[in-house]
Amino acid sequence: MVSIVLPVYNGEKYIRESIESILQQTYSDIELIIVNDASTDRTEEIISEYALKDSRIKIIKNEQNKRLPKSLNIGFSDASGEFYTWTSDDNKYAKNAIEEMVKVMNGNKNIDFVYAQCVNIDKSGRKKGKGFASNIENLYIGNCIQACFLYRSNVHKVLNGYDSTKFLYEDYDFWLRAYEHKFKFYFIDKVLYEYRIHRESLTTKKREEVTKMVIEVIKNNLKKVDKKNFRLKGKIYKRLSQLYSEDNKDKLSKFYWLLGLICDNNITLRKNRNKS
Repeated sequence: MVSIVLPVYNGEKYIRESIESILQQTYSDIELIIVNDASTDRTEEIISEYALKDSRIKIIKNEQNKRLPKSLNIGFSDASGEFYTWTSDDNKYAKNAIEEMVKVMNGNKNIDFVYAQCVNIDKSGRKKGKGFASNIENLYIGNCIQACFLYRSNVHKVLNGYDSTKFLYEDYDFWLRAYEHKFKFYFIDKVLYEYRIHRESLTTKKREEVTKMVIEVIKNNLKKVDKKNFRLKGKIYKRLSQLYSEDNKDKLSKFYWLLGLICDNNITLRKNRNKS
């Protein structure tokens, strides 16, 4: 069984699309645990309507708003599946998303975590380009897993769930801890999820705050990279340069861009030495 947690706070606008994309999965052995995080709109009415129609749905209601990481842990504490995942009230799965990911997990018992490519959509559902999921080697550069994933329940238990102090980057923190714990990841380079970008999303509303937090996480990642791994260090420096530019800190942006160029030069020098 796959346990899917859907945390929601005032999600009346898109939650029907999200729920229907889950219930219409070609892989039907699922449970959907909806955590209503003290919504004040019509969310409770909508999710109750679906729960009456489908016995695979469980509803948990937070009397006070606990925010995303705590709501995830509350949802997974009631999960009984072999595999875990979670989604957002404004995003949608492709019909075969869960089936494709379960197939990978069942086909190789050594894989602990599988994730797939996304496509970005706007508020009306129009496709706006491919997402940013990529090979796990890029995890120290940024959140290369994005939003379509599945992992064994044991991963959640070993890591003791999501860190409630990491609000706004609880997912990236969880992926990093799983990676550093040596769990095995597998990337499906196929679009299996629609990731909605709109003004009301949490990521958009808190964009500046998210950028600052991600900068600190990536700077910490840099400390974990081998000093001689100029290729990865160069990519991290250039990513920091981009983030500082978004944060309107041009001097720091230029500083990290120069560090990236120094790493590129070191790579070139090594190649030339090997040739001579």
